[in-house]
Amino acid sequence: MIFIDTAQGVFELYFIRDKEKRKVDFLIVKEKSPLILIDCKSSEKEPEKNLRYFHDLLKVERSFQLIDDPDYHKSYRDGITVMGYEKFFSGWV
Repeated sequence: MIFIDTAQGVFELYFIRDKEKRKVDFLIVKEKSPLILIDCKSSEKEPEKNLRYFHDLLKVERSFQLIDDPDYHKSYRDGITVMGYEKFFSGWV
């Protein structure tokens, strides 16, 4: 999918999976460069190993693991954040 936002550039949205079946739900690309990874989980409060793998491989600015806990929020030094869906979609980021 390709999105063009007024004066913001060309954005693309992908599902990402490799031959070893590691996957992350969403990869947002801006101007052909990986920008943000988003993985959706039920309750895992530690970053998923696949998210860490692709975060390091693609060298994205930020990665998010969204969970079903509205009060949870933890940011890691490497740019990965685990937080509730509601907070993420409310524009907190």
